[in-house]
Amino acid sequence: MALHIDRSELYPSTVELYLPDRQVLITQLRQSNVVFAEICRDYELLAGDLNALIRCRPSSHPGTQAERDLLLESLQGLVREIETVLERNLGG
Repeated sequence: MALHIDRSELYPSTVELYLPDRQVLITQLRQSNVVFAEICRDYELLAGDLNALIRCRPSSHPGTQAERDLLLESLQGLVREIETVLERNLGG
């Protein structure tokens, strides 16, 4: 199923903005877990790409919706990875 977003819907540009209630844990893990920090950077790069696409290219442009869908799918995969790491680290 394709994911659709409006031009007005920008994705939060950082993991901390996406999950504001977990900012402290995210910051700690970014500093202590190289893999987690890399996943967060990947999220931020893709969010930036998606937001640039939303701002700069009309949805009627050929291929735009498909490109948005691919970026969203990738972002959602990264969010799942991030949430998994956060859940594992909440208890200690």
